[in-house]
Amino acid sequence: EDPEEAAVDFGRILKTAYEEAGFLLTFSRAGDARLHIQSIRQRLLEMQALMVEGRYEEVPAVAANFEFHVTQAVILVEGLNKRDPEQARPLARELKTSLEKQAGLIRLLARFVPASTRAQCERVRSISVSGVFAVQDILGPNGMRPTLLAYNFVMR
Repeated sequence: EDPEEAAVDFGRILKTAYEEAGFLLTFSRAGDARLHIQSIRQRLLEMQALMVEGRYEEVPAVAANFEFHVTQAVILVEGLNKRDPEQARPLARELKTSLEKQAGLIRLLARFVPASTRAQCERVRSISVSGVFAVQDILGPNGMRPTLLAYNFVMR
């Protein structure tokens, strides 16, 4: 095995273990949701870096981890909304913003990567759109004014 690949794999294992430890230390749905939203941003940035560096073979694992965190964040925010809508609204807004902000750049980068990686970019775009729509009811009509980026997601 290539020592550089082993270092990358070990680094990813450490990073994942560190993130998972954070979930053990939060004792609330809101805290867990915040950590998932933070992980979403990290995965999007990581995907961008991998594409710029040409490390396309690593993108599917990061995309899968991104999907996990989006799913968990949506579940937690929706659950929180049933008990405490005032606490859920800012988290829903943060989730929406995180999904829209960085995923647009991934869509732009997708034009310059191999077809297999482009498919992963489309998957991330689709997951992002689903996440934005999932929090639409929590934010209400005023919180869901479509941004230009949201329009790009849907009107593509």
